Amino acid sequence: MEAISESLCYNLWGDEDCQWVSFLWWEITEVFYLFGVSSKLSLFFRKRCFIINMYSKCDLVAKRRLPDKLVFLPNYLGVGAWYFIGDLNAAISREERRGVNGVTSVELRSEIILFNEVVEDLEVKDVNLVGRKFTWFHPNGISMSRIDRALVSEKWGKYWGICFLWALPRYVPDHCPLVLKTDTTDWGPKPFWFNNHWLENWKFKKVVERVWGTTMGVVG
Repeated sequence: MEAISESLCYNLWGDEDCQWVSFLWWEITEVFYLFGVSSKLSLFFRKRCFIINMYSKCDLVAKRRLPDKLVFLPNYLGVGAWYFIGDLNAAISREERRGVNGVTSVELRSEIILFNEVVEDLEVKDVNLVGRKFTWFHPNGISMSRIDRALVSEKWGKYWGICFLWALPRYVPDHCPLVLKTDTTDWGPKPFWFNNHWLENWKFKKVVERVWGTTMGVVG
């Protein structure tokens, strides 16, 4: 993004109780980090969190420099719960690429080494992807890869529990939007249960009329 506004940061965090800073490294990676303290929690349980948007170039030389640049952030910014998300341009297995020609075994091994270095140096874990298998799609409709990832620290997991990375449908961009969700089951709208034997009760009709009238603002 060319510009990062206050409203964007507040929407990402959920309220205005946060601070933010942005960095840009043209040759290696671009990083935007948001950190703050949630006002929705009590004073004794406030959390210092960092959300990092990362991007790695496609060439292997730039990829190899990425771990050193990312590990600088926790050392510089201090203790907190860390969440890294973005385009690493790295697959970690053959199954994460389909129809992609020109990726040699040497390059794939280099990508795997890069990813393992990032995970080890940052002391994070790769969040499982759900919703779809790939996150990047070539316009030809044949080539696709999972090169977008989310990495969370142990403290992030302690705060919010097990996390899943949802890949949403893509539209104009060639990458899928990603959403980090906690392990809370969303069953959708609550079902309305109706028992047929209620109709046999002589008070049923009056109860329905009274409740319906109250709901609609008419009291009979």
